[in-house]
Amino acid sequence: MDMHTERVRIELDGGQTLRLKDALGASVLVVAGEVWLTQEGDPKDVVLAAGERHVLERGGLSVLQALDDARVPIARAGATGAVAPGSSSSPAIRSPRRWYVGASNVA
Repeated sequence: MDMHTERVRIELDGGQTLRLKDALGASVLVVAGEVWLTQEGDPKDVVLAAGERHVLERGGLSVLQALDDARVPIARAGATGAVAPGSSSSPAIRSPRRWYVGASNVA
């Protein structure tokens, strides 16, 4: 387990989902594509397009689904350094198992 991972860069194919567990305060930035975001206990869902950011306001389970192919850097709450849209300096995917649960395809 990598307890020091602060950011991940996720690439999702259209229809693919990503589950985040207990990621309160994490920043989700869409740099390409479009994603739908829902958070456990929150009646309002969010659709984010390229260039848009959303900070997770709840703990529990959050789910992102790519509406088309998408690149989504996610920074854990308190992470240092911002990831700018289109930035090539985003770190590659690592395994932050503490809050990143995984991605899957929706049939």
